[in-house]
Amino acid sequence: PDVWPTSATLEYPALTLKVGQRLPIRATVLPANYNQGTPRWSFDKPGIASADPNGLSATLEGLTPGVTTLTFTIGNATASCVLTIVPKTQPEPDVWPTSATLEYPALTLKVGQRLPIRATVLPA
Repeated sequence: PDVWPTSATLEYPALTLKVGQRLPIRATVLPANYNQGTPRWSFDKPGIASADPNGLSATLEGLTPGVTTLTFTIGNATASCVLTIVPKTQPEPDVWPTSATLEYPALTLKVGQRLPIRATVLPA
């Protein structure tokens, strides 16, 4: 007998990805013994994210900043996930000191005497 899916869920109801980030997502379909329907993955706003589908799973990738809803459909069962794509953060460049100077070029201290001294490191 034909067994159609009655429900579908995605493992994440919402996700945030960076541009260029990839993440797998899986769908669960009930009843488990369904034998009708073809899995389909779609977005309400194409171009913000992509899905590389493989049956009940897909690999998502953030393409450009924005918000889109991923919908998984099989027969009359659907599930969705709201995807927020954020910009890829740029790493801070390494900044190495180019010079260091001390407040006093020379000091003479007595035994046990203390004197605070300040160092200036550039660039600040």
